[in-house]
Amino acid sequence: MGIYYSSEEVKHDLLKNFFIGRHKTYYLLKAKEKLRMLLVSEFDEATTHRFAFEKSENPQKALDTAFEMLGRDAKVLVSPWGSTTLAKKI
Repeated sequence: MGIYYSSEEVKHDLLKNFFIGRHKTYYLLKAKEKLRMLLVSEFDEATTHRFAFEKSENPQKALDTAFEMLGRDAKVLVSPWGSTTLAKKI
């Protein structure tokens, strides 16, 4: 799989050469075009960036960063099982 910088690049490649799993990359990058996503993980900074996330050291720091960016009254999503969760704005 190549390195993608936009959902459109992934969509083009998906339509040309589909295989299971690439659609997840498409939807992740599509969401990234509208959102900032923080990842709490043992991944190093380079790997985290490759997956289009911003790294955070722990859940509390991720929340602190989110509230600094959006304000203390902001609504944020915490998804402990992100790879198996589909969020819907209501």
